[in-house]
Amino acid sequence: MSEWMKGEGPESDIVISSRIRIARNLRDYPYPMLATNQQSQEVLEQLSGVMENDELETISNFSLIPLSDLNELERMVLVEKHLISPNLANESRNGAVILSEMNPSVL
Repeated sequence: MSEWMKGEGPESDIVISSRIRIARNLRDYPYPMLATNQQSQEVLEQLSGVMENDELETISNFSLIPLSDLNELERMVLVEKHLISPNLANESRNGAVILSEMNPSVL
């Protein structure tokens, strides 16, 4: 393992990449595997509404991407970059991913 990965190198305090994965249920909605198409659409609509909050722009530029808008290759790229799980890419009926670009001014 390199010195950087051990956290002992000269640049060990620099984060190259990070991610947060939130996979949980929302109040009043069943887990995705049990949700109807209508319930899944309602969740996506709620997320879209949250994404329109101006305060989020002070943190980063967020994009809500419904997986149905992506072709198989695009979904596999997200899997390979560890941005979504293979299960989400292959088996989600109404899945989506929210991606952001970090705003350096926040740091």
